[in-house]
Amino acid sequence: MTPEIERLAKEAGLDAVLALMPDEASKFANLLAEECAKECEGEEDRGYKIAAAIRAKFALSDLKDAAK
Repeated sequence: MTPEIERLAKEAGLDAVLALMPDEASKFANLLAEECAKECEGEEDRGYKIAAAIRAKFALSDLKDAAK
């Protein structure tokens, strides 16, 4: 789980979820970020750059590992 995902989950009051199900919380955050990235790709001009930045910030390359 990235520090950014952990910070956001704590801000949302999901400390118990992080403690009990850290892998599931990370997977959910990654899936949510991926959906955001896909939406950006549909935008003209900088859409792909924004999508890449979202994926990098939330370490979406680890999404396949989280799905296992």
